[in-house]
Amino acid sequence: MPGGGGGGGGLESLLREFVPDFVVINTATPTIVNDLRAAALAKGVCPAVKTIAIGIHPSALPGATLKLCPDLDAVCIGEPERAVPEWVGGKVGPAGAGVLSQGDRDTGVRSTAKYLENLDELPFPAWQLVDRRNYRLPFSAREFLLINVGRGCPQGCLFCAARTYYGNAVRLRSVDRVIREMKRNAADFAVSDYLFWAESFTQERDYAASLCEAILKERLDVRWVCNARVDQVDGDLLRLMKRAGCWMIGYGVESLAEEVLRRNRKNVVPRQIEEAVVTAKAAGLAVMAHCVFGLPGETEETLKVTESGIRRLPVDFVQYYTAVPFPGSELYAWAVREGRLLSDDFVRFEQNSTVLRLDGLPAEKIAGFRRTAYLRFYLRPRVIWNVFRLVLSRGGPADFLRTFFDFGRWAVSR
Repeated sequence: MPGGGGGGGGLESLLREFVPDFVVINTATPTIVNDLRAAALAKGVCPAVKTIAIGIHPSALPGATLKLCPDLDAVCIGEPERAVPEWVGGKVGPAGAGVLSQGDRDTGVRSTAKYLENLDELPFPAWQLVDRRNYRLPFSAREFLLINVGRGCPQGCLFCAARTYYGNAVRLRSVDRVIREMKRNAADFAVSDYLFWAESFTQERDYAASLCEAILKERLDVRWVCNARVDQVDGDLLRLMKRAGCWMIGYGVESLAEEVLRRNRKNVVPRQIEEAVVTAKAAGLAVMAHCVFGLPGETEETLKVTESGIRRLPVDFVQYYTAVPFPGSELYAWAVREGRLLSDDFVRFEQNSTVLRLDGLPAEKIAGFRRTAYLRFYLRPRVIWNVFRLVLSRGGPADFLRTFFDFGRWAVSR
């Protein structure tokens, strides 16, 4: 159903006005308890309505999700684009492909939805139904949109749950389709800033290069950011990305301690991380490093290795997360099997909280180290200057002042 107001009152009003036959609830682990209240609200307003939940969490724990909310009629296991319309149309039975109903939640039947092989079959996102004012860049306050370029990841990282939803095989949208979507967005919404959304934009190097070349050939005035693995970039590709409008790349660093990387099956070594950062900077890109504290194998010493190593690298921004055993990941299965969960309250399963018990490294020590690491990184003259230099290059005086105060509050709150 279309999005409505932020609170329950807004949703209730929308339900009364729209009177839907079906409600599809997209949910995630840390918000699942609150999100599923929408099912009870929908049933209260429209008793005949049918409700279904989609997302990684219901895909990983379908029976538990149904048990959590009696007002939920079904969950979709895996990608929803085929399974949900078939369920709505009555084309699948109680244990049909990709859908588990309340009546079958305890049977042990698990049927994953078939993956959509041709992603070009998907329509362009209906951004006209979304309040796009909520999607603004931090430095310039310009509107930006997400563009999904592909799904699936063959990597075997212990902590990642994405394969539960999108599978191991990489499926890519055609370059032409992505170009047409950007042209549509420019014409209909006057948007030219994007996050190219994929597990790794450079997973298939030839595809990334072809998309960049098409942007240049079509002379699209676009600015974009993306995520990538450090072992899937090189100087030629990064320079091409820069010419095609990329201004920042986010690397999944996780750790700079080789043992932690190995144990969590990241399949890279610290030298590759360092080379990827230096090469991106040489290409003229800003670099965001995504690091995780508290993964299996973490010690006080490895925490220090990562924190000090990040400060030595020419990284512009860093995000320090705590390791979360999200359902659907092998890390979650390990944590449950080994009794490593500090809480079964899914509200706490978010990357500012520590719910994983490690030997010799208390959760409160990880949380305290994370706060200190943020301060030590961001309260340095070079980093502060880089932040405001980006603001000045991408926004105006008002953006500079707003970012000055927002950045100060954000850094101290870490």
